[in-house]
Amino acid sequence: MDAGNLFTSKAKYRVLGVLSRRNTPIHLRELTELAQIHLRSCQLAVQSFLEMKLLIKERELNRVTFMLNDRHPMASTLRHYFQEESLRHVEKRSQEERVPVDLLERIHELRMLSWNNE
Repeated sequence: MDAGNLFTSKAKYRVLGVLSRRNTPIHLRELTELAQIHLRSCQLAVQSFLEMKLLIKERELNRVTFMLNDRHPMASTLRHYFQEESLRHVEKRSQEERVPVDLLERIHELRMLSWNNE
């Protein structure tokens, strides 16, 4: 299987991101919401992954759910990749949130200096 086919669209990337972070089956509508993509884009991505046998489709009465096929050779690599991506995203966000705090601390220091000089 060619790993290059996994990320040929933003929808596929986001669907894999959601599924790689879950260990439980997910309904298509919920997957669409969590991936923040259109329903049709999600359907196409899921269909592609089903053909690759990267996903497992489970049917319970009239409810169909999907989950990452952990027996697939790429599954553990995908889980690791998206786990690392989540950590990078959290670190980046915390650094971005730190900038205003640093700025406020610096402003406070400057105010204190100006008051001390008066």
